[in-house]
Amino acid sequence: NDQEVADNFRTKNDQEVADNFRTKNDQEVADDFRIWCLGLSGPHDGTATYSKSRMEEAAATRKRLVQSLDALRRWIQNADDTDADADRCHALHRETASLVERCLNALMPPPVPSAVSFDGPAALRALLALAAAGERHIAAVPSGPTEPVRSLLRRTEEILHLLGFSPATIAAGTNEGGGADVDACLDLLAEARRKVRTKAAEALKEKEGDPREALREILRVCDE
Repeated sequence: NDQEVADNFRTKNDQEVADNFRTKNDQEVADDFRIWCLGLSGPHDGTATYSKSRMEEAAATRKRLVQSLDALRRWIQNADDTDADADRCHALHRETASLVERCLNALMPPPVPSAVSFDGPAALRALLALAAAGERHIAAVPSGPTEPVRSLLRRTEEILHLLGFSPATIAAGTNEGGGADVDACLDLLAEARRKVRTKAAEALKEKEGDPREALREILRVCDE
């Protein structure tokens, strides 16, 4: 599980690397480790290249991927689904299909025993290329049909899920990924504060009446 994977950072030989990740939660640390295992650890059937710089590269790679997926989700949320350049949409569909096939082929068993098995670096390159293709599209099309971008995002999430990544990577920036919309939370808090202050100010202006009633009204607003 994620805790067990994260614990790999806390052995005698990699304590320095573990210290670099103490500000992260276990899912993030585990997913950084998965990035390293997938594409930065060297050949699958060869000697692993494990170092602090490699782990930092893995963390930066995962962060870049997470940022790309978050940008795609925000674009989908704000797009108005109006007509756009059909050629661009078709091109994104084709590129998505090609990159997904490349990634899955890299993860499949070889057709013959002598072939390269489980080409993790190629799979990681295809994943990053998927995210980059989506970002190029949304940069060129400020608003338009969301289906091609939704398809690319969904296929990327499916591959990440297949590889065992956690919601900290697959759904970062969403409630499932633990990144609730901070702006929305702040708006709710500000609105609650405004209501309480309004009720308190009204109670102070009242020269008559039971002050306990004003307190009850404030408590009612707090309980909404």
